[in-house]
Amino acid sequence: MKPTILLVDDNKEILEFIEEILGEEYHLMKSQHGNQALDILASTSVQLIISDVMMPVMDGFEFCRRIKSNLEHCHIPVILLTAKNTLVSRIEGLELGADAYIEKPFSPRHLKAQVANLITNRECCGNILSTRR
Repeated sequence: MKPTILLVDDNKEILEFIEEILGEEYHLMKSQHGNQALDILASTSVQLIISDVMMPVMDGFEFCRRIKSNLEHCHIPVILLTAKNTLVSRIEGLELGADAYIEKPFSPRHLKAQVANLITNRECCGNILSTRR
């Protein structure tokens, strides 16, 4: 069974581009803003989230903050994907709990490697914790 990734971006072309990059290896769910994504998380098991920062309704920073402060979802790795490439923005995203911060335009190979690494690391941690119980 393929891991599920939640893509959150208000730009349909970016969602389609990421789907082309990751669609063969992962089950993808798409959302155009943070509120809609939170609704999806309430009913679906997700192994990773890729979110834009600049979106209407709820920006990616607030979305990340809500995920990382929720006990049911705080374990899910979050990649912030954005054109907002200042050092201050990067630090803000990481301080809110993002696991990675990738700037647009991005390398498809870099995104694939980052996604695979975060999913593998969470699976390994989960397996170690379950064997210690």
